[in-house]
Amino acid sequence: MKTILFFISALLGCAIAFAQSSFCGNEIKEDSVLFSQKSVFLNWVAKKKLYHIAMELKKNPDCKIAVTGYGNSCLTCQQTSWDRTYSVIKYLREWVGDSTRFVFAAAQDGGNPLVVSIRSLQPGEDGPPLTAPYIPCYSYHRLTKKRCKGSD
Repeated sequence: MKTILFFISALLGCAIAFAQSSFCGNEIKEDSVLFSQKSVFLNWVAKKKLYHIAMELKKNPDCKIAVTGYGNSCLTCQQTSWDRTYSVIKYLREWVGDSTRFVFAAAQDGGNPLVVSIRSLQPGEDGPPLTAPYIPCYSYHRLTKKRCKGSD
């Protein structure tokens, strides 16, 4: 799968070159991933974009990024935001391997609920690599064995 994705991105001319530095302010530009209305899973466009971000993270081991999901108007909106943010971090973690390089922020105010934004952290900025789901039994990522309490 990784080889196919790399081949497709090479065919489309998506090679990205950035300058080297100790933090990723120049390498990782502020970017975002757009989700479909009722989806928490990444489409191929999002995976292609995240692949390039992951390659920059691999080149810059000191680089950390903030992954921010929006949608704080209701509890299910918060859980959807958490699932979308988790999808982005999970995909990046598959390529980079180090989950401590991500700052997880879901259910934030002031943004489009269909968007998860990605930006490099400023020096001295920090946060949690993962937070607990708002409604674990309704998470699409099945972090628990059962979908909800009392279900078989």
